[in-house]
Amino acid sequence: MKSAEALVRWIKPDGTVISPFFFIPVAEESDLIMEIDWYVTEIV
Repeated sequence: MKSAEALVRWIKPDGTVISPFFFIPVAEESDLIMEIDWYVTEIV
């Protein structure tokens, strides 16, 4: 099994940087975490 960890930040259009402390729990609760995982591993 392989694994990885990424330090992700949300950069809003106005340049404000949002810490994962704020958006990861919301993403996990709403099942959007899979979309973030896909974006980080496929797009970036």
